[in-house]
Amino acid sequence: MTSLQMVAALAAGSLAAVWAGATVLERSTEQLADHFGLPSDVRGAVVTALGSSFPEFTATVVAIALHDRVELAIGIVVGSAVFKVLVVPAVSALLSPGSGLRTDRELVYQETGFYVLAVASVLLVLALSVIYNPVETAAGGAGQAGELTRTLVLAPLGLYVFFLFLQYADAAEHGAGRTSGDRSALEYLTGLVVALVFVGVGVEGLVRAAIEFSEAFGTSEFLWGLTVVGAGASVPEVFVGVLAARNDEPGVSISTVLGSSTFDLLVAIPVAVLAVGAVTVNFGTVVPLFAFLVVAALLLLTVVRTDLKVSTAEAVGLLLVYGGFLGWMAAESVGRLALLA
Repeated sequence: MTSLQMVAALAAGSLAAVWAGATVLERSTEQLADHFGLPSDVRGAVVTALGSSFPEFTATVVAIALHDRVELAIGIVVGSAVFKVLVVPAVSALLSPGSGLRTDRELVYQETGFYVLAVASVLLVLALSVIYNPVETAAGGAGQAGELTRTLVLAPLGLYVFFLFLQYADAAEHGAGRTSGDRSALEYLTGLVVALVFVGVGVEGLVRAAIEFSEAFGTSEFLWGLTVVGAGASVPEVFVGVLAARNDEPGVSISTVLGSSTFDLLVAIPVAVLAVGAVTVNFGTVVPLFAFLVVAALLLLTVVRTDLKVSTAEAVGLLLVYGGFLGWMAAESVGRLALLA
């Protein structure tokens, strides 16, 4: 077996471990949410979102803290967010038993609005890193890269704490309380810990495979983080969205997508920075990507606001946009386009 075949086998095995662990993780978080009687929108935006975001969160921290690969980490976060916003709702709509994926007005504006705010806040923090902590680039300039420090990343973490407060307030108004069941919360937490071990081991293998693929093909680590790690680790959320739609809980599908993407943006990179102290970020690369995240979120908002559902035609359109995004990233990686500095 050649070294490339071994890397491919590592990637496949790691993906299997991540998917298995993520499936158990999401089931355990769902059971905990049911155990404590949380409303469906809060359950999707916080509890299920935290469980489904753990693979990408761990991959981001591992890429930065263990491998010092900031470009790979950004690819993971962006790839995961774009996949969730465009692909998960589309596939959920196509596979739902009705004529599309239905949602509600409050969910549309509240969750999508906060997600756009999260993207804008992270972009602002990155801009501040360039303004106050400029770093010379390979070309000798000082205006395109900045050092992201522990002090700066406290802002997005604080914003996520505010997001949790809003969800807590919603849960309190709903009157959430513990429900009766045959199993204790400790049993659900045990399954949670086992799942975390599977996810952690699988994610480390995925990150190593992405680095090896990048070196073997002479392509950007960002592209492999975007696809193999970011999108690959997000595939279990497709099953969560489909199951939610089939269980007549479409709000869980949309709120999980937006809630987990918000978590990735506001928590994953900041925690990694807190672990290592500071990282250097190329602002010229980040701006177009975050601009696309905003466009993708507004596109999803437009789609779900129309008749408050995602129709079959709209689902196909979202998948085509995602295909165009992958084409753009591939063209950047091989030098056909140069929109990313």
